[in-house]
Amino acid sequence: MVTTSISENAAYLELSGLSYKTVYVLMSVCYILPEMMRNMRKIQQAQKVRGTNPQKTLIQKLKSVLPVLIPLVIKTLDQSMARSISLQLRGFDNPNRTVRTSQRVYRLSRTLHIGLTGLAILLIGWKIWKKINGL
Repeated sequence: MVTTSISENAAYLELSGLSYKTVYVLMSVCYILPEMMRNMRKIQQAQKVRGTNPQKTLIQKLKSVLPVLIPLVIKTLDQSMARSISLQLRGFDNPNRTVRTSQRVYRLSRTLHIGLTGLAILLIGWKIWKKINGL
């Protein structure tokens, strides 16, 4: 499956008129969430190797989350600090910053947006019609 990269999405949003700080906040979530999930899996695997028993009740599961969250929060804060330092060194907050020009040409973007909106409305209407008629 071919998808648009996060960098291309960021460039498109910036060209659409959003400020680069807003674009960074939106796109950083796209980078950070998968990274946090990987870190969480690594921490859970390390705890299983150390002999953490699987929990059966809901209360035991909630108590077992705390040992995972502490290292996860610390690692995430450490990565955020490194990202912040990197942005400062690259001049992210430079008032003379210019908008990047897109390397891709988005042909028919207005037509595609209208088409996708129409398709979404059609599918939602079909789902509602199906529910009303009991099919």
